Amino acid sequence: MLQTRVIIILLIVLNIFHETTAYIFDVNYSYKYSTKKTVYSSVFLQQNKKDFRFLAGAPKTDNILICNTTVCKSFAFSSQNEAGFEMLGAAIAAGNTVGDPTYICAPHYIVLPSFRINGRCFALHENFKPIYSLDNRLQQVKAYNGSYEFYYAQGQVGFSAKYVEDNEFLLGAPGVLSWKGTVIKHTDLNIKNILQPEKVAEKNSYLGYAIEFGEYYFGGRKRRCAIGGAPRGDNLLGQVSLI
Repeated sequence: MLQTRVIIILLIVLNIFHETTAYIFDVNYSYKYSTKKTVYSSVFLQQNKKDFRFLAGAPKTDNILICNTTVCKSFAFSSQNEAGFEMLGAAIAAGNTVGDPTYICAPHYIVLPSFRINGRCFALHENFKPIYSLDNRLQQVKAYNGSYEFYYAQGQVGFSAKYVEDNEFLLGAPGVLSWKGTVIKHTDLNIKNILQPEKVAEKNSYLGYAIEFGEYYFGGRKRRCAIGGAPRGDNLLGQVSLI
């Protein structure tokens, strides 16, 4: 009987512990932001000592929402792209502090009349200045393994993005080289593929579909590494590449 009571008490204690640790947000002190006709798919939070703001991308309407605790401002993007929407806001890369460089990407930016889905990104902190696209005409199609392949032509750069530091950030372009995909490092002085798509084993791997960056310890040394996700790599099992 005593053993049964101990078990029951232990279960109650575990249940209480589980319930008290199940939530990390206080729902009584939350802010709700919503609009009737816009669907937001990417969110980024920035803060400083006194306040915070968050950015939400609505790629279905080429719209960006910037909010603090009292005011929300919507920035609608008027594209000259006759082919349709660019999916502006599908990816946001920014520093963690209000005022840090902030980049907004539109991976479905289409170059006419060839209808190449190159993608492009903008610097929000520089009045939406276009800063990068895969629209280089000489890189759209390349000879590869005895045939011609789409290289940048369907690249969709900006499908994912990750801010690193200063004015350096990473861009995922899962459509490069017939959807093998790649990860691109962008700085003010240099732009390069930091993972060559030719080295990815399979077509249709979609490398760059997701990106992460961090500092890790290998062999007792601290190293900066980027990670690119390829959801269709390794015979559709999915894989990640540590760069």
